[in-house]
Amino acid sequence: MPTRAEKLRRANRAMRREVQAFNVRVDAEVREQLTNLDGGVSCTKGCAGCCRQLTVTTSAEAQNIVESYPNLVRQHLPAFEAQDKALEAIAAAQGLPPELTNETRTALSNEWWLQGHSCAFLANGLCTIYAQRPIACRTYFVRSDPALCHDPEVGRAVDVVQPRALLTGFAHLLQVGARHGDASVAALPTAILHAWKRH
Repeated sequence: MPTRAEKLRRANRAMRREVQAFNVRVDAEVREQLTNLDGGVSCTKGCAGCCRQLTVTTSAEAQNIVESYPNLVRQHLPAFEAQDKALEAIAAAQGLPPELTNETRTALSNEWWLQGHSCAFLANGLCTIYAQRPIACRTYFVRSDPALCHDPEVGRAVDVVQPRALLTGFAHLLQVGARHGDASVAALPTAILHAWKRH
């Protein structure tokens, strides 16, 4: 008879396989759409402007990241804990709950951006979990001046390209999480800390 811990490990492994298979399909769809996009996009390797935004992540994606990069996640746990507290402080200062909802996301994200936070997985301008980055990252592109992605005093990026995969992707990933006992959406630091507890 499997123990609860063994069942949880099996669920985490199954979730990881499903998310990774879905990522392959998303990447193929994104490549096709961007190939047919007039004028292309201004995103380039090492730009990393979007890595300074507050990323929304499903529990299934966070679990995939934890299962795929356990040593890297362990290394960055203090950073994620600090970012989680920073997000709580931002929410408290604005009289908002720290959970990301359609009503709170814009306000929390704007202040996060202005305070100069960046993803803990960002190193030397590159994503250290690129192969398993969340769908919010793998489907975010811009056609505007790259300077708008870096300087909050200049403004936010405009002319954002959001491939079709994003529209259905979150719903699918929530279904994956639900099948394995955890269907939720949170800011990346919060989601990673929650997934680590399941690991």
